[in-house]
Amino acid sequence: MKLGLKITLPILLLLMVVMGAFGYILYNLQQQETIIYTEESKIRILNGFNQKLAKQQDQTEYSVLAYRFNQDRASLVAMYQTELDKSKTLDEMYPFITSETGQELINRYINEREEIESLRNDLIRAIDNGDEEQISLNYNKWNIQTQNIKTALADIGAHNINLLEKTLVTVGEVRNKIAETIIVLVFIVIATVLFLFLYLRVIITNPVIKLAKFADEISNNNFTTIHTSTRKDELGILYRAFNSMILKIKESHESLGQKVKERTLALEQAKAKDEAILASIGDGLAVVDETGKLIYFNKNAEDIIGLGANQDLPKTWAKEYGSFDPISLKLIEAEQQPLFRALKGETVKNMLMFLKNPKMSQGKYLSVTATPILLDSKSIGGVAIFRDMTKEMEVDKAKTEFVSIASHQLRTPLTAVNWYSEILLDKNLEVSEDKKEEYLEKIHTGSARMVDLVNALLDASRIELGTLPFNPKPVNPEEVLQEVIFEQKQEIDKKKISFITNFTKDLPTVYTDREIVRMVFENLLSNAIKYTPDSGRVEVSLSLDDKGDPLIIFADTGYGIPKNDQSKIFDKMFRAQNIKEKDTEGTGLGLYIVKSALTHLGGQIRFESEENKGTTFYVTLSTKPK
Repeated sequence: MKLGLKITLPILLLLMVVMGAFGYILYNLQQQETIIYTEESKIRILNGFNQKLAKQQDQTEYSVLAYRFNQDRASLVAMYQTELDKSKTLDEMYPFITSETGQELINRYINEREEIESLRNDLIRAIDNGDEEQISLNYNKWNIQTQNIKTALADIGAHNINLLEKTLVTVGEVRNKIAETIIVLVFIVIATVLFLFLYLRVIITNPVIKLAKFADEISNNNFTTIHTSTRKDELGILYRAFNSMILKIKESHESLGQKVKERTLALEQAKAKDEAILASIGDGLAVVDETGKLIYFNKNAEDIIGLGANQDLPKTWAKEYGSFDPISLKLIEAEQQPLFRALKGETVKNMLMFLKNPKMSQGKYLSVTATPILLDSKSIGGVAIFRDMTKEMEVDKAKTEFVSIASHQLRTPLTAVNWYSEILLDKNLEVSEDKKEEYLEKIHTGSARMVDLVNALLDASRIELGTLPFNPKPVNPEEVLQEVIFEQKQEIDKKKISFITNFTKDLPTVYTDREIVRMVFENLLSNAIKYTPDSGRVEVSLSLDDKGDPLIIFADTGYGIPKNDQSKIFDKMFRAQNIKEKDTEGTGLGLYIVKSALTHLGGQIRFESEENKGTTFYVTLSTKPK
């Protein structure tokens, strides 16, 4: 059944029933009103008849009194006329007396009146004849009959009063029925309204509320609830349409959600890839918006600068990060900072800066390139790439120093070789055999020094190029140490150094390159002897570490390494400041070669040092074949 019929048909039927009830009730009300009107009219009429009879009775009494005193015909005629008026009144009242009792009382009165009329005629004849005895006799009879009539009238009056009382009761009952009818009518109206409310609530309101909750669930992305309905009306169609819509929305939502997830994953992967690319850039990267606010600062930038990201980076770079001119070491003003210049549309390439701040006490050299970010020829920000040039600057400085040292060290023996050679070749000079031997020894020493320097440079070069030969075979570390010590015995004795060895016996052999191991031991022992003052102490020990690998320790009581130089001790061509002051012949390649060679062999090296107290190097050789 259609929803319209479900609503209109019951309402029409209910309205018909209500209208019929209303018609019936109105008809009853009209009938009751008619009864009330009739009864009230009867009351008014009977009340008027009672008053009229009472007045006529008073006249009768007056006529009787007049006859008693006058004994004349006129009083008797007046009394008779009053009785005639009563008779007319009773004749008029008769139709309104519907009860048998009332009609019997009126008939009784009529009979009594006929009797008194006969007595009146007899009395009149006695008066006309002057018969006193008959007058007295007829008067007494007439008087008795008058009392009977009076009684009959009183009975009629009492009956009328009783009838009035009953009529009033009837009117009251009718009014009560009308009130009851009105109450019933009000009840019917209320019941009708309540029925319509409940019916419409069941038919329309509840399903609509259910649909509203249904819609709320959909708005909250709850697509799991399906509302079934067996209704065949419009609401049933709406329910089924809702279910169909939910299924389609659910499919679309799932499809869209999957697409969003895939797109989000793709964006996250792209973002992660971009971030990984940016993070993997070896250079520092900083990006600012058009206001100069920092929007990106990669990890390398933090590591290079030494301080975390600052939202006001361009403004505070000069002061907070300590940006100085690398030559004059004057603070670079904010307006001259690369990012500030980029925000103004200027491209800055490879600007060299020197940074020094509380977290970077040694300072760093940076090469900064900054360019504006342009959109439709308008600057919307700036990007800066800065590279740590400290090592390059130090290498350049070290190269300069190395060239200076190498040229100085090569020039000295070359000069000696050249000078002594000229003496030996000069035929004009007489040189004794002893002097010739001395000069040849000087030439040999100088050439040996030049060979050592060239060999060190070649070793460093081969290590850097990865061309250092590696010929692994079983090696006994103790034998190599004994050979190196033997070669250095003359220098040890010359400086009167207390030399101590402490070797653990029966150590396993190491599968490694003997020549590289020998080069490591030579450099470490040579340094220990070279940088230990005369009469000092050098100790070499050989044992196994916790992992079972050979551990070789070179300890001396020499000059030590200053704390500030310890982090750079294995750098190429680096020489500690205190050594530079005491010995000008070093190349700064020995420990660099040792560290690189051990790395090449898979070994390790570490040290402990205190200035003016000595240094201890710990070398571990790996027993695992490389």
